[in-house]
Amino acid sequence: MRTILSTAVIVVLLARFGWSQDRMYLTGPKDAKESLLSSAARALSSRCKTYGYQGVTAKVIDRNGGKEIELSISPRFTKEMQERIQQLSALAGKKVEYRVSYTMTAAQKEQYSPKGGDLKNAPKGAIWYWNFSTSEWKRTTYVNLLRTGVVLRTKDLSGIKSDDSFGEYYEVSSSGLKKLKGMTREKLRLVVDGQVMDYFAGWFGSRDAFRKPYKKLRVYGVTVNRTVESSLKHPLPFPLRVVK
Repeated sequence: MRTILSTAVIVVLLARFGWSQDRMYLTGPKDAKESLLSSAARALSSRCKTYGYQGVTAKVIDRNGGKEIELSISPRFTKEMQERIQQLSALAGKKVEYRVSYTMTAAQKEQYSPKGGDLKNAPKGAIWYWNFSTSEWKRTTYVNLLRTGVVLRTKDLSGIKSDDSFGEYYEVSSSGLKKLKGMTREKLRLVVDGQVMDYFAGWFGSRDAFRKPYKKLRVYGVTVNRTVESSLKHPLPFPLRVVK
C-alpha cells in the first residue's frame, strides 16, 4: 500500500512541476480564430519534426473556456523537450530579413541615442531594432542600429552550401546583387519579425582566401542554430505560449 501511495505522489509531483508529461498546451492571442490556431498547430508540429523530435502531434481542442493547441507524444515530453518547445513556439518567423549594420561616427553617438526606448531617434538612413536573445529566448532591452536601404530576404539567397575555406554560405541571386551593388564585405544581421537575433551576424564577399573571384557573390556566417532554423522553415501566424 505504501509503495502505491509513493508512486502516486511521484506522478502528481511530476505532472505538477512539468518534469514529465505526455501532453503540452499552448495558446495564441485571445481573439485568435480557430482556423489560424489550426494553422499554428500544423506549423508547430512541423517545427518539432524539423528540429528532430519524433512522434509529436498537435491539434486544436476546447479547454479552459476557449481554444488551445494540444501537443501530445508517447511516452512523455522530457523537461528538456518542454523547454525547447517553448523556444520553438516563441517566434512567428513570418518576416525574415538580412540587414546591413550601421556604424555611427563619434558625433552621431553623441546626438542619437535609443535611451528610454525612443527608437525613432536614429541617424538618417538607419533604424534601431530590438535585440532578441537566443540564450534567454526573449526580447531584451538591447538595441541594434541597422541601415534602412539594404534588405536581403530569403528570395535573394540560395540554399545553404559549403566550401573548405569559410564553411557554410548562401549564394546571392540577381535580385540580391542589385541591392548590394557597390558594397564590399559589409556586416549583416539576421532580423526576424522586426527583432535582431543576437549573435547571428555575417558578411558577404566576392573572392576566396586567395583572391580568386567567385562565380556568384556569397553571404557567409548567417546560418542559424537548429531551433531558429526550424522556426523559420515553418512560420506561425503568431507566437504561441505554453499554458498549464
